[in-house]
Amino acid sequence: RRESGFTNGALFCLLDLNRFGERETWAQRVGAFRDYLAANDCRLPGAGKAADAGETLELPDHVAGGIAALADRLGV
Repeated sequence: RRESGFTNGALFCLLDLNRFGERETWAQRVGAFRDYLAANDCRLPGAGKAADAGETLELPDHVAGGIAALADRLGV
């Protein structure tokens, strides 16, 4: 999968497993993160390596699949 304007920093924020415990906390954090990306046109303001609108981050299928499966389990 390809995500326009998505950064490694954004992916790290989403996958920072050590900060979260219960399912509800995960769901709130992932939902807030998705809203933040949408509100900023999939950009992270202030991120030194934020991608230009035409650039993409390619995720290997197993990584993209793992993120999608996590989101499905969390109901987000």
